[in-house]
Amino acid sequence: MKNLCVLLALCCVMTIGFNSCSTTSPENPDAQQLTVAELNTSIGYSWFQAEAGKYPADPVKVQKIADAFKANHQKMYVFVRPTCSCTGTQYTFPHTLQVLKLAGVPDSMITVYSMQSSSTKHPMMNQFSIGGLPSFYITKGESTVYIMQTLNEKLYANSPNQANTEAGTRTVEDMILEGFMQ
Repeated sequence: MKNLCVLLALCCVMTIGFNSCSTTSPENPDAQQLTVAELNTSIGYSWFQAEAGKYPADPVKVQKIADAFKANHQKMYVFVRPTCSCTGTQYTFPHTLQVLKLAGVPDSMITVYSMQSSSTKHPMMNQFSIGGLPSFYITKGESTVYIMQTLNEKLYANSPNQANTEAGTRTVEDMILEGFMQ
């Protein structure tokens, strides 16, 4: 009888433990739009601010980006995963936003979508085909003029009519400037 009580108690503890790990609300399968300001307070992006502040942006290139933005008024669409536990390409996200901030690009010209994977549904699916996360699209009017995206854990940056070109030694500033010069 004592063994039966111990076994019953153990089953109860295990049932309670397993139930406390489950969630009653399903994960949202769609992308969530965030403002740049929300990145500093969103749970999945607690690492964002610290990493953005670490990036040593080149002030000469930042000024060139600011000038190119003023001349062309492009918009940046960012698709990113809410974690920093992936490869180094994930750091491109806070570094890019830091450079845009330093260049004076208004937050209203940056649209961020938080996604669980590159196949997550998002409102811009008719305009952008996401190959990997993070991905960045620079637009001018309704046209996409430049793409920075992670494919097979490598960063690529090029105009949409070019073959995928690995970023190589190009800095975030170099790639943004290329895009804003389009």
